[in-house]
Amino acid sequence: MYALGCVLYECLSGRPPFTADTDQALIVAHLQAAPPSVRSGRPDLPPALDGVLARALAKAGQQRYRSCGEFTAAVRRAVQGGTPAMPFGVRPTAPGSRSPAAPFPPRPAAPGRFQPLSGPAERVRRVLWLMVALAIVGTAANLNDTAAFRRLSGEPPGPGSPGPLADGVFAAEGIVLLVTALLFLLWFRRAYHNLAPLGARGLRFAGGWAIGAWFVPLLGLVRPKQVLNDIWRASDPELPVDDDGSWRRKPVPSVLTWWWLAFLASMIARAITTESVHALAVLMTFGLASRALDQVQPTSGVQSLADLLSVVAGLLALRVVRIITARQEARAARVATSPPHTP
Repeated sequence: MYALGCVLYECLSGRPPFTADTDQALIVAHLQAAPPSVRSGRPDLPPALDGVLARALAKAGQQRYRSCGEFTAAVRRAVQGGTPAMPFGVRPTAPGSRSPAAPFPPRPAAPGRFQPLSGPAERVRRVLWLMVALAIVGTAANLNDTAAFRRLSGEPPGPGSPGPLADGVFAAEGIVLLVTALLFLLWFRRAYHNLAPLGARGLRFAGGWAIGAWFVPLLGLVRPKQVLNDIWRASDPELPVDDDGSWRRKPVPSVLTWWWLAFLASMIARAITTESVHALAVLMTFGLASRALDQVQPTSGVQSLADLLSVVAGLLALRVVRIITARQEARAARVATSPPHTP
């Protein structure tokens, strides 16, 4: 029942009932804090819904609705203009209590607190530079093992299999690639979650898409780029603090598109030689690319191409991280120094 109440709250308001900077703080909020009014972000909703959700999100199980049918009926009555079974802001009385519990003020619903991007961005830049350096070494090592290079150097032509140096670089690249992906996703998630504190209204996607978009079949080929576009647009420091959604019409620089294309190309090339990337590529394409990828032999030449594309994608990613971080920090500075908006 509690989980269903949380789902209904987010469906109605576009945000979960509780948010916090850390997982521990979020758990404490679910255990102790009163849910904010759903009408704080949606004043057009019926007032009776506050009471319905307050009961569904009560901390004690015996204070909630006894069944989904009862909950559904209460929601229907609230939408149709009925009165809530429990007023919002008043704790339900315990069984046998002679007097009602004292009312408590509802927690104000805030869009969250801006979290600086400079720290996560610096960590991403460090591992990106390391990945680029390893990819450059890997490109040279694998080129040295290709059949074409053997013919040029007078050696007997072979299948172009990687040598010991290339194998060592390949193993190091796999570890660095995983660390880079993790740190980049953390930076990406923070950048998107910062948009609401920066005053962005009418975001197209819920916060979970900042991570989930990368792992949804087929949609993962376009949705992360759409989220990135929104991060760029809504972080514009020139936007009014009380912008009404005009940020959605702002253009995005071509470097974002070039990075995304280079990233996809490097993923496809690396999926031929790396099993973990191969699994991700198959997931992103819903299995459509599996047969085509399996038909390509993972030779040194293919690995050289994957490394070269990784160099290009890594350098473009460095640029993307730098300009978006600077843009969002500038936006935060403007919001912090602007007077509060009065409607």
